[in-house]
Amino acid sequence: MRFKDLSRTISNCSDRVLVERLKELELLNVVKRNVNPESGIISYTLTKKGMELKPVMDQVHQWADKWA
Repeated sequence: MRFKDLSRTISNCSDRVLVERLKELELLNVVKRNVNPESGIISYTLTKKGMELKPVMDQVHQWADKWA
C-alpha cells in the first residue's frame, strides 16, 4: 500500500505517528518499505512475518467491533 492510502485508511493517526509506527514495524521485519526508483513513490508490503499476524489482527478487529 502506498503511504497516502495507509494514511487515509487510518484516519485517527497523524502522518508523523504513522511514519514512526511504520519505521518500528520495518525494524521488526513486519513490513517492508519499497521505494520506486523512477517515481520515488513509497509503498509498504507485509513480510512473511507480517502476514502471519493477519489472523491475530482480524480477531482483534472483530473483538473491537463487538466491544468498543
